[in-house]
This record gives sequence, structure tokens and C-alpha cells, in this order.
Amino acid sequence: MKRARYRNLVALCLSDGGIGFSSGTRYIHFTNQSETLLKFFENEIRKFSDAKIHRQIKERGITLRVFDINLVRELLSISPNFRTKSCNNYPKCKPGCLHELVDSASWPIIHIPEDLFGTKNDKTSFLKIYASCDGYPSIFPRSGTWSPIERIVAIVCHHPKLKLRLSELLDDVEIPHTIKRYSLEMRSRDAIEKFTKKIKFLDGVEMTGNSRHWKGYKKNDILFKIVKSYKTRFEQKDSESVLKKLRNL
Repeated sequence: MKRARYRNLVALCLSDGGIGFSSGTRYIHFTNQSETLLKFFENEIRKFSDAKIHRQIKERGITLRVFDINLVRELLSISPNFRTKSCNNYPKCKPGCLHELVDSASWPIIHIPEDLFGTKNDKTSFLKIYASCDGYPSIFPRSGTWSPIERIVAIVCHHPKLKLRLSELLDDVEIPHTIKRYSLEMRSRDAIEKFTKKIKFLDGVEMTGNSRHWKGYKKNDILFKIVKSYKTRFEQKDSESVLKKLRNL
């Protein structure tokens, strides 16, 4: 169970982080807009390393970098890669990358070994961290259907084998879901309520600018609105009225 202590850091690196190269030196990196997640990453690093945490502001968020070769080796002993893009996507993989062919494309080999987990709670904790980085809840008006609103909870993942492994973890904790091309989706009331009860998102993590209606709201607040909406009547079906009622939940 020695490797289990790196579980949170593995989830962070597989979602919005990774292991990079600079002048032949490997380093751990993590990029996000959420100060909550950036602080969470810093706290995880401090469990294992006293190395300086470099901070760089970029267009898509703040990047944290840590140069600690011993910690890099520990992570690579768990998974040979943390890159979740295909090998041919920019920037292309370095020579020697361990990869496999999936649907005619080369993908880095990624492992989430079972010995990272001792209990089901360990698996829900891993999924909470991953989903907080690369997942979202969404609720919005829709027209022309039996329901005035659309409800979705999704975990985004482009890597086909990693997506299947995350699906296995959801199965292990009994969360119904559907595998899509680039995500795992929960759309039914049963699935979303179970996700809310067992997993949720890390407290304080906000919705980003990708959300048309909920930018700046806490992800958990939107998740709770979704659950409350199942017991809410929407007498007026126009988008503005529906949104107003959702915001007041």
C-alpha cells in the first residue's frame, strides 16, 4: 500500500497535470484556474517534497511546476505516462514514449493500478479529485421536449484507455453512467443523485468560462441545484423563467 499515498497526486496529474521535460530534466506540472485546486496540488506536493513550486501565469490558467526527480520517479513507477493526449497531438510525444495503438491512433500507456486503493472510499476520493479538475455539472433550459431543463454531470477524458479505467472505478462505486467519445456522462436522476451522495466535487471549485449560465458558481452548488430541480415545478417553460427559478434554488 506504499503507492496508495500518491493517489491524490496521481489524480491531479492525470487530469490537469502531468510530467514534463525541460532541458533534459523531468518535472511535475499542474495547470488550472481554480485557486482551490492549485492549493490542493501544492499541499499534495508538500507531503513528499520541499522543492520550490514555480508559478507561471498562462492564458488558460496558472501553471505550477516542481523539479523533484525522486518524486517524478515515484509517479512513473505507478504509471509510465501521465500525458492524456494522443502521441501525434501537439506537442508530439518524446522518442521512447511507451504507447499503444487504439482505434488506429497511438496513445501513451497509462496505468491506474488497483493497489492505489484500499477501499471504495479511496476510489470515490480519486474520482472526486479527477472530476473536480476535468468534470462539470450542467443544468440549462431546453425546448421542444417533455422536460423544460437538461441535466448532466460529466467527467471529461479523451484518452480511450484512461476513460475505460475511470468507467471501471465508477462501476466499482456503483455510479450508473454512459461512455461517450470524450466523456463519461450521468444524465438520469438515479445516476446524478448517486454521484452527489458518493462523490461530489471538491468544495470551493468553481465553474469556468466554458459554462454559459454558471460561470463563477461553485460546482457543488450547481450539483445541488440539479438535485433540487427534480422536486421543482416549472410552470413557465421559457428559458428566462426557467433560469430565474434555477438560480433561486
